[in-house]
Amino acid sequence: MIVGILYFSVVLALVVEAVQFKMKSLREGKSEVVEKGHVVMLGWSEKSLLFIKEIVLANESEGGGRWLCFARMARKKWNAS
Repeated sequence: MIVGILYFSVVLALVVEAVQFKMKSLREGKSEVVEKGHVVMLGWSEKSLLFIKEIVLANESEGGGRWLCFARMARKKWNAS
């Protein structure tokens, strides 16, 4: 009985840890891109927002378009700017 409870606790802890790791990687933007027809932007600078606005404006007929940014800074930092 006690062995069963211990086994269940270990399995549950492993599942919780795996879910937390996946959620963290998704929050940080470390996921596979499955979009097609998107614009890739390499790096982030003070001119990046202007670039994104231009992409959205140029693709208004398609709902604003899709873009992807590869930057060295964390996603939280460039979301704030």
